[in-house]
Amino acid sequence: MPLPVLPPAFQLVAVDRDVGAFERAARAAPRGVGDGTVYWTERTDRLEMAVVLEPEAPAAVTLQAVHVLMVATGDALGALVPPGKPIAFAWPSDILLDGALLGRVRVAMAATTDHRELPPWLVLGLAIGVGPLGDDPGRLAERTSLYEEGAVDVTVAQLVESVCRHFLLWTGRWLDEGLTPVQASWNARCFKLGETGEIALAGRKLAGKIRGIAADGAFLIGGERLRLDPFVERAP
Repeated sequence: MPLPVLPPAFQLVAVDRDVGAFERAARAAPRGVGDGTVYWTERTDRLEMAVVLEPEAPAAVTLQAVHVLMVATGDALGALVPPGKPIAFAWPSDILLDGALLGRVRVAMAATTDHRELPPWLVLGLAIGVGPLGDDPGRLAERTSLYEEGAVDVTVAQLVESVCRHFLLWTGRWLDEGLTPVQASWNARCFKLGETGEIALAGRKLAGKIRGIAADGAFLIGGERLRLDPFVERAP
């Protein structure tokens, strides 16, 4: 399998198909891994990648990188999927294609004792269904893949390269301009924006008008402001 060719800002680490890229990155990051190291699981049916970053801001701002990766992934997919297949984002980190779950972003971050402190590392993971789901794709109506939606020629390596290019571009905009352009792009793809929706959170259900993400990255539904902190995973 040919390896993805990434922009110079990234360093690729390929791992065996049975090794989760996100789990490997989250274990390696606390031991010291270079900023921009991309772990990639070598498989053809599914994209599994993770990028290790050295944060330049306190935790609350650093977690906005989840939105940055989602927006970058949306742009990468937009150039690859057939026209008329809408890409959408659902809180906290689901990526939908034509209304079905295509993939999601995960995040792990070093714990800090002071909210003003810079976390020493952050890991963003991305999983995207690429190949066929199986002999009977209709059995999982809530899930889909690029193949099932007609993007049959897209390869995992091609998708990794595109996501990294767009992530580099959007990270630059985020660092230069703040969250505003990211917020606008995320909300343009927010699933059911402006409609009444429901979210299950910590054993309870929240219902209300979906208003997208706010200027500080919190998700707005009804009168609630939901933050990404509860979804942060710690190093195994």
